[in-house]
Amino acid sequence: MHKILEDHYPPGGTIIRAMAARLEAGGVIKPHTDKHPSFHHGHRIHIPIYTNPRVRFMIDGRPQKMPIGHVYEINNQKQHSVMNKGNEGRINFIFDYIPPSKIQR
Repeated sequence: MHKILEDHYPPGGTIIRAMAARLEAGGVIKPHTDKHPSFHHGHRIHIPIYTNPRVRFMIDGRPQKMPIGHVYEINNQKQHSVMNKGNEGRINFIFDYIPPSKIQR
């Protein structure tokens, strides 16, 4: 996380959440937008750990491929969904970074 932040984001912010998210084979996350106020200020960053070619991640009606070995910032203020039509689970490491300009003091 820290190397990604150092390379791509302004210093002085804070990581407010980090998790490993597994979507089982056949699992579906229905279309939604993230509503919590913290999502309006930060950057949601996905790092695929384990996936398969039958995972469908949609953002604002457009498919997004997320191969392993890359990092992706997701605009979770747009409608998004995930569907795993594969035979194996998908695991993404996800973290949220609030830049210093958006930290309320």
